[in-house]
Amino acid sequence: MGGIWRTAPRITAALLVLALLAQPIAVMLQGLGVAEAQPNQGVNAAEAYIMRVKKFVNRTLALAEEYNITLPEDLSERVNETLSLLEQAGANLSVNVTLAVMLATNASITFGPVADYVWSQLPEDVKKELEIRAMEKAIEARMRVLEKIRKRIIEIENMTGANLTELLQAVNQTIQILEQAEEALNMSNTTQARHLIRQATVQLVREVRMATVRAYWSIHRTATVSILTLHLVRQLNHLEIAVNRTLEAINTSNESIISNLTDILQGLDNRNRILLERAQRLAEQYPVNDTNDTIAVALTLIVDCLNTTQTYLDQAYNASLEGNLTWVATNLTLTVQTINATLSQLEQLQLPEHVRDIVRQGVHEIRRMHWMENRVMSHAYTSISMMLDRKMEMLQRLYEKYQEGKIPAWKYKMVLTNEKMQLIALKESLPATAPQWLIQKIDTIINWINEHMP
Repeated sequence: MGGIWRTAPRITAALLVLALLAQPIAVMLQGLGVAEAQPNQGVNAAEAYIMRVKKFVNRTLALAEEYNITLPEDLSERVNETLSLLEQAGANLSVNVTLAVMLATNASITFGPVADYVWSQLPEDVKKELEIRAMEKAIEARMRVLEKIRKRIIEIENMTGANLTELLQAVNQTIQILEQAEEALNMSNTTQARHLIRQATVQLVREVRMATVRAYWSIHRTATVSILTLHLVRQLNHLEIAVNRTLEAINTSNESIISNLTDILQGLDNRNRILLERAQRLAEQYPVNDTNDTIAVALTLIVDCLNTTQTYLDQAYNASLEGNLTWVATNLTLTVQTINATLSQLEQLQLPEHVRDIVRQGVHEIRRMHWMENRVMSHAYTSISMMLDRKMEMLQRLYEKYQEGKIPAWKYKMVLTNEKMQLIALKESLPATAPQWLIQKIDTIINWINEHMP
């Protein structure tokens, strides 16, 4: 019986390896930060260990009593010492966990000769029956735990998209070996059953260790993409603040508000740049080798999105330094539209459950911001239209001066060429939702320049 009980630490070690795998997942699902440690975790494990030693001692003593086995004096003293050590272990649980475990370990070692003696005195048929029952319980306990682990692995795969196939195969193979052990026991082949239980334990530890290393990078990649997506969504909250300040600045022309807007835009610009650098590093680590790999595809979309929004946010920040609120509004709107388009693409991918939830949150934020975007762009289009009116007036006055010979042809041509380039750039920078009348107005001025170019 002692041999059966000694297999317990090995299977416990195997299950601890799996438990460690679950810890990084808990951190990832929180999105950011580190999982909070459980203050009673060590105490609970120590208490479980002490209770297990007690249970073994009590079961052995009950067998001795049931089969009228009288212990020699030296072994009776060991029983008393064992019980005393277990009592001390229990008393130290809330004071010194390490000492409590050490006392329980000493109790287990002290009781070893007692267990061996009781076992040696049992009738052979009883030994056989007890051994079979003990192995049946051992198999059942391991099967229950392995089934829970298998279920948890499948949940993690569905939730994160991590490829844990090898880990799942290792668990399934171990279950199959335990099923073979069960069949051996049904045929009263305890030697084969014991061998298979030991084999299952060793295999689980070995396979899980190897599979965990391989699975780690898959989990890490999924976790990082989740965090990147979460940051992308959080950018929307900062964009909302920037859009509000832009509206306020357009309506009031207050210098302090414009200055505050510049600070907000600089923060947005810097956050986007840091996020882009993170995404680029991850993309280099995990290049797209398979178009069916939705995490890799999502990562590429995020990098492209952040590259584009970086350009727009740089332009918005520079425009705020120049006091050009129209360009601030235009570039902020283009930033929102870029994130919106990216989230829509991500929403169509078969992403892991957790990433999908974050994407849905972002889409909701975008929808909520549409009314603000419309207000900003309404102001922006009005300002652009008025600017185009002033430009047209300036060009007509310039043409009159050229006709009157007040400015040379080279200078007149240079101004017209420069104005045409600015108008083309303006037209290209307008979002797809820009009103057609505004685009026609730009085209009209460009055509006028072409007709009056010397």
